[in-house]
Order: sequence, then structure tokens, then C-alpha cells
Amino acid sequence: MIYRFYILFIVTLTMGCVSSDPPPQTFYYLLEKQPLTYEWEEGSNVAQVDIVALPSYLLQPNLVMLEEKHQLYYANYHKWATDLRDNIQHVLLADLNEQFSDVNFVKSCEGCPTIFIHVLGFYPTLDGEVHLHGFFEVDLGAHDTTGIESVKRHSFALVTPIETGDYQGAVSAMRMSLKALSLSIKHSTQQKT
Repeated sequence: MIYRFYILFIVTLTMGCVSSDPPPQTFYYLLEKQPLTYEWEEGSNVAQVDIVALPSYLLQPNLVMLEEKHQLYYANYHKWATDLRDNIQHVLLADLNEQFSDVNFVKSCEGCPTIFIHVLGFYPTLDGEVHLHGFFEVDLGAHDTTGIESVKRHSFALVTPIETGDYQGAVSAMRMSLKALSLSIKHSTQQKT
């Protein structure tokens, strides 16, 4: 008899906890609005872009915002559609291929010059800005014919305003930050003449 009472009590308790409201819609984002493509020229110089480090808060799927007092806020219903490391690398490859006319930047190649990128921070803030900071290094590899200058360590600290006060605006500003990083890489590794 007591067991029936406990079972009835637990069933009643769990029924009261069930909500009839549908869960909120989840939104997924990419750093590019459409697939990024670039032309591969046979026989041209090749260099690799390697995203060496990302902060741990970017290694999970939720969008992250910096709130007051340096607290990170993880958006529950706003997520990255793909792995962010791969998405950043893909965007930088496209941007660098657009910036350099005589070098093809690829995900990987054997013995070729490599740009190692260390992202130490990448986040939108409540103040309406996206911050991207870290450093990159260029290893010329075994046989460099690209004309890219070696860079031991070049720091970057980029701030991009967010045009609209929503997550899509933050993602667009993050995309513009990566475009600015590709320009910074180009200027820091000016081709030899």
C-alpha cells in the first residue's frame, strides 16, 4: 500500500513539472553568409594556414558574449553551425587568397610556408564591439618561393563595431574582424620585391 502511494506521489510530481510550452527556437550561425570559394592556379606558390590555438570557451558550440566584470555569457539558443576552428580557418583561407594574388593558401601542405595563428580572445561585448586578439608566426618551411616574409611573432588586437544589436550583427562583426586579420597578416608579411 505504501509503495502505491509513493508511485502515485512521484507520478503526480513529475506530471506537474511537465510544461506544455514548446522549447525556444535554436539559431545556427556561420562566419560566412555563403560558401567561400577561391580559384586554384596550377603551379602557383602554396602556403598553409594553421589555427594553432583557440580559447577553451570557443571550443564548444554556443555563441559567447563578454558581459560586465569579465563574465562570459554562453547563449543557449544561438550556436555555431560547424566547428568554429574549421570555420575560422576556412574564412581566413578565402580572405588571404583574395589578398595575395600569387600565393594559394591551403589547409595543409608538406614543407611549405605556414602561418600559425594563435587566437587568445574572440568575442562580442555588451558595448557593441567584437574583440579579436592574439598573435601569428610565419615559418617559411623547407622551400619557400612565395615571397612571404618570415614573421617571428606579430601580435594583433582588433576591435570591430557591431552594426545591429543582435546575434546576427555580432556574427557579421566577427566576420569583419577576420577580414581585418587577413589584412594585418598581409601587411606584416609584405612580399619581397
